[in-house]
Amino acid sequence: GDEEGFEVRLASEAGRFNINALILRDDSPLLRSMFIDWGLDLDQAQLVTDSLADWVDGDDFISLNGAEVDWYEEQGRINQPFNRPFYSLDELRLVRGMDLIEMVRPDWRDWFTVWSGGQLDVNEARAELIAAAAEVSVEDAEVIVETVLGPDQIRDTEDDARYENVEEVLAILGVPEIMRAIVTPRLTVNDSTTRIESIGHSGSARHKTTVIVRNR
Repeated sequence: GDEEGFEVRLASEAGRFNINALILRDDSPLLRSMFIDWGLDLDQAQLVTDSLADWVDGDDFISLNGAEVDWYEEQGRINQPFNRPFYSLDELRLVRGMDLIEMVRPDWRDWFTVWSGGQLDVNEARAELIAAAAEVSVEDAEVIVETVLGPDQIRDTEDDARYENVEEVLAILGVPEIMRAIVTPRLTVNDSTTRIESIGHSGSARHKTTVIVRNR
């Protein structure tokens, strides 16, 4: 007969960059360098970064390369930008220049969240994201991830060795003293925002429910 059941997946939201926090913290250098790493040129990266900032800020002053209400009206889009933080990642797709990101990095959603406490959790993030935040190589960042996962290299098992403070991580990564004031605010070691996905299935029908929990 028809099989019924469900599976539950837990994932940390803090293993991704909180796009609202980056913009509100005015960390455009991080966004710009990430977009360039993904394949945009400097002008394109600046355009997307400024347009994201213009979308979130509460005014109609245009950043140097950004987009405010006039540009969106020319596209036939009324009442944009929303001039408030993003409520979902889908809203990012409305922003000027995000089509460029979509082309060079179709999986860009895996890099961002709107739900976390605001900093990237080094105990939860992939090496690529830690490398971007700390401005080190992905190889260097792999060391952090391998240490966290422990000997079995599987997340959330008993042999995990989670870091207790960001300073220790920066020391291991060899982040120079002069960079630490820039890098430290981007990172944390204990953001407990969790995404719980429950996928129920009955026969060929599937239904996914997602819940975000602030602390486990």
